[in-house]
Amino acid sequence: MVEGYNRKQIDERSPRAPSSPQHAEFEEALFRLEDHSLTRGCLAAFELDEVSLARRVGAFFEAFSEDAPSPC
Repeated sequence: MVEGYNRKQIDERSPRAPSSPQHAEFEEALFRLEDHSLTRGCLAAFELDEVSLARRVGAFFEAFSEDAPSPC
């Protein structure tokens, strides 16, 4: 096990399909989502399908922009 990550997080980062432009876009969307301060690497709340992930990530970043001022 890699320190700081649980088995589910490691499995989520494991390659699942051969490289292709669509797969590269899917991976990029996953990594952007994982790197957000609210998700902190945990994507369990998201349905991770290649068909709608890019749209969902876009909506997530519109709603939870890292650039938005903190309410506190």
